[in-house]
Amino acid sequence: MARVDLLARRSRATRFMVPLAAFQAVLVRFGGQRDIAVGTPVSGRGLPDAERLIGLFVNTVMVRGDLSGEPSFRTLLGRVAANTPAALSHAGTPFELVVDELAPERDSARTPLFQVSFSLRTAAPEPIGLPGLDCELVRTPLTGSPFDLVLDTDVLPDGRLDARLQSATALFDRTTAQRLADAFRVLLDAVPADSDRPLHRVGLPTGQDRLAVIEKFDETAVPLPERCLHELSAEQAERTPCAVALRRPGGRLSYRQLDRRANLLATPAARAAPGAVPVPPRSADTAAGAAPARGAGPDRGPASWPARRSTSWRRRPRTG
Repeated sequence: MARVDLLARRSRATRFMVPLAAFQAVLVRFGGQRDIAVGTPVSGRGLPDAERLIGLFVNTVMVRGDLSGEPSFRTLLGRVAANTPAALSHAGTPFELVVDELAPERDSARTPLFQVSFSLRTAAPEPIGLPGLDCELVRTPLTGSPFDLVLDTDVLPDGRLDARLQSATALFDRTTAQRLADAFRVLLDAVPADSDRPLHRVGLPTGQDRLAVIEKFDETAVPLPERCLHELSAEQAERTPCAVALRRPGGRLSYRQLDRRANLLATPAARAAPGAVPVPPRSADTAAGAAPARGAGPDRGPASWPARRSTSWRRRPRTG
């Protein structure tokens, strides 16, 4: 943690903020969302009257993570350092009251306002001692996750950081949870030396980890059918006519609609001169026009394609 503490001091942040920012960066890498809300538990004994009371006084506050743009880790840490004090200033407001006041749309499958939790604790320097008893701290087993993800970190007496990631098994399998944990470890180890580089270039897998990721996620080879594109499109339209075949800014097309558009273009394609099929550029009809172009013969291609690609299309032998 010495390097983390040094980075925190140089960035006018705290020890808590550095791993929190790293965790938010990992969540963005895996989820793609640029605005992250992370809950964190805080002590609820802010009032003097509560100091002598027995019981659990813990509240929850939300800390926003803003990863818009392409920030460096230092930039992200600065944003976290600005948001965290504002969030902690409301630590005395019960979280249940915040939920009632905001009245978000409720879903029984998830907690309101945030679904990810983070905490940083400092382990006791010495074991608890009671007269006549031998005592030791025992970590409680995980019996279920109250949130989608829970990352609990402890700073050990020797300065090392011990972390435990808890995940909802209905959403994350063991492999994915392990990848999340590994990504957090690698990123937190890398940012003290590369805090000014863009985050998407920091803490990437290296060595055997990188090779394993590349090999595993590049296994996309599938056997190709011995039929042409227009034939496959027509068969799919018969099997699932209402399924979405194409998404576009103005809406979407089903396989039935795409097949109908292809049929409307098929007759003009057969009559067109070699190498020219009239297809509007950069539109839904471009996809629809590719099917009749293949069906009309090997010497025809969409006229809106660049000349080099059209020449390549004409030279390509017909496969169906």
